[in-house]
Amino acid sequence: MNNKYFLGIIIIIIAVLAVIFAFSLDYQTNYLNGSSNGSVNTNENSSFNQSNNGLQTNVQLTISAEQSFPMEKIAEEIKTHPAYEGYDEDTLKWLETFNGSIMFTSKDYFVVMDKNDAENLPTSFVNDAFIYDDFTCDIIEKRSLGKDLKDIIYVKNVKFENQRIVPMIF
Repeated sequence: MNNKYFLGIIIIIIAVLAVIFAFSLDYQTNYLNGSSNGSVNTNENSSFNQSNNGLQTNVQLTISAEQSFPMEKIAEEIKTHPAYEGYDEDTLKWLETFNGSIMFTSKDYFVVMDKNDAENLPTSFVNDAFIYDDFTCDIIEKRSLGKDLKDIIYVKNVKFENQRIVPMIF
């Protein structure tokens, strides 16, 4: 009798944990998409026209706020890292003209801006969450780094809008 009682309790605990886990995955997905707090998901609802390579004004973008990189470091990494094999050489030459600029990453693209614009965005690093900055800007130019590689977007007039911190669920 005790074994059946113990087995029943274990099954109930597993069921409760499964529901909590499923809810936490749904919460994290919704929060990443901006729907848990009413914020805009700039990757889906953005005014950013990915097919337009020219000037676009007052565009909403999202980047990872955890770290920015000096342009020189990124250009060198593109030349040497196997992940960038087959990169577009003209795009790399274009990138190298932004000496002293800063690059941020996102899920779908790299964003290049000058240091003054980069100072408008707060950066933070934590071990147990993802941090995203939502901002508006003017897209000056967009270039492809190559097949199956992220596009590179050069922006100006960056205006910070919102920072989202998404806890990692372990």
